[in-house]
Amino acid sequence: MLFEFIALISSKMPGKTRTNTPARLQDIVLAAIAQNPDLSISIIHNKEYEIPHIKEALINSLFIQLLPVEIQCEIISFLPIQDWESLFKVSKAWQQQVVTAANLYLNSIKNQLAPIQNYNFESLMKKLMNQVHAYDGQANNYGRHPNRSTQINALFQLNDEIPCLTKPLAKLFHCQKKVGEIQSAIEKEYSYGSFFVSIPQNSRLYSILLPVSTECRKLTQRLKKAMECAKFSPEHPVAKLFSDALLEIKNLQSLKMEIESGREEASLAL
Repeated sequence: MLFEFIALISSKMPGKTRTNTPARLQDIVLAAIAQNPDLSISIIHNKEYEIPHIKEALINSLFIQLLPVEIQCEIISFLPIQDWESLFKVSKAWQQQVVTAANLYLNSIKNQLAPIQNYNFESLMKKLMNQVHAYDGQANNYGRHPNRSTQINALFQLNDEIPCLTKPLAKLFHCQKKVGEIQSAIEKEYSYGSFFVSIPQNSRLYSILLPVSTECRKLTQRLKKAMECAKFSPEHPVAKLFSDALLEIKNLQSLKMEIESGREEASLAL
């Protein structure tokens, strides 16, 4: 297999003088691979090619400079996102390649944002709050954990905040964060092995929140890598969607005050 591969590569280098030295042979093979994008990727990922030093050279930062930019970016795309961060710190040249790879990925997921951009969060919150109101209005609250009232009030507040946000991503991130915080608090109650664990009523609020947290997680799952890529290319349109959403959440308190002020003025006008 190895000799067939080398013969194939060498035959594509008609103008080159070849010797039998391993170093020269490797130079010929690497030069041919660098000129053939498909072959480059094939060698990196095909386990049938057990060629000493070739794969190492393919992923070495010195050799990789021989590859076309498109292939460098494709190689980067196969790496875990943590490795992107490491490469970004190596040099300005690597920074540019990581940025290019990030832009390519962000371009590729533009259409995947449509389900989030068009998602009806108001309908989700309405269904949730109907269940929360029913739960809160139950006549028999015996055995309910003392934290439940605080958690229910937090959900009422969330219901007031969602309409204040104008960006779908902001609604998604804020809803996921607040619901997740309440669920985490309930989980901690169970982990302490307290008396309340034995009372089924205490898991009711958690089960009410579960469909919401599951839906939010499903929507955000596809955004994980995109949000990491956005750090490398903050000016990309998709990255701007993330930063604008986070900024709107940060300014939520002032937004609520503006809305309340507008309501008061409208009330006085009547």
